[in-house]
Amino acid sequence: MTLESTVICLDTSDYLRNGDFTPNRMAAQIDASMMLCQSKMNGNPENNIGLLTMKPNVIMTLTTDINIIISQLDMLKISEEKQKFDIALRTAHLVLKHRTSTKHKMRIIAFVASPIECTNKELRDLAKKFRKEKVDVDVVNFGEEELNKSKLEIFIDAINGKSGTGSNLVNVSRGSVLIDQIKNSAMLNDSSIMSSSNFEFGVDPSIDPELALALKMSMQDHQTDTVQSGGTSDLNAITNSTSNDHQAGNTESVLLNPESLDIESMSDEQQLIYALQLSLKDSQKSIDSMEIDTISTPQTSTV
Repeated sequence: MTLESTVICLDTSDYLRNGDFTPNRMAAQIDASMMLCQSKMNGNPENNIGLLTMKPNVIMTLTTDINIIISQLDMLKISEEKQKFDIALRTAHLVLKHRTSTKHKMRIIAFVASPIECTNKELRDLAKKFRKEKVDVDVVNFGEEELNKSKLEIFIDAINGKSGTGSNLVNVSRGSVLIDQIKNSAMLNDSSIMSSSNFEFGVDPSIDPELALALKMSMQDHQTDTVQSGGTSDLNAITNSTSNDHQAGNTESVLLNPESLDIESMSDEQQLIYALQLSLKDSQKSIDSMEIDTISTPQTSTV
């Protein structure tokens, strides 16, 4: 069985509030991501998976712990920030370069549900780099399917080159069941993966009933939160501050600023620092949010 390291890039833009997928695009994306993660791990327990959003923001570096992966997916929130397709995929490649074993093939799975602002030339250049580095990319194009289809076809064709295989584009029309379309696509062409994907979230309840129940409850909780939020903007979204960049050294400023990122000129040490800093920034936001919740909790006393 092929060993593989996979980074899943998730769209968290405002477009994910749209209800053209049941119950909305975000919930459908999380559902499909959980299935893909479980399918990858069922395919080979030594496979590992990382997660990032297309801000870009590294949620989790590569791991084999499916429970951590599921918990991180369950906490995914919608953001009003624009998605940066090319920078997100470059960041995913950076995470893959630091995989524990070079025997693992590299793959990126990108969910796209908002307009891609990259030019065709930028996409071709990125594709050539991935083909040279032997990185396969699967793209799930849904929601804004017609708008992004031609650009993504150029991108995938450029990665595959003359062979025409390795990377896949799955175009999913509005109103379809996202997870079913992925199950029936070339993304899941391995027999062991296909067999596991026939179950909800890719988990056979007879083998792991606790995980199957946990995944189902996690999705139900997410759907409940979505309904209760009423489509309002994410109050936890925090605008990235640039004030610390002026206080830090030039190297640190560049590493923390994806817009000015030049991965090719970075050393291996700088690349590792960059990936870790992205993860730590996201973790610190979660900690700060928890502290605020603790402070604001009213104290009650009994008489």
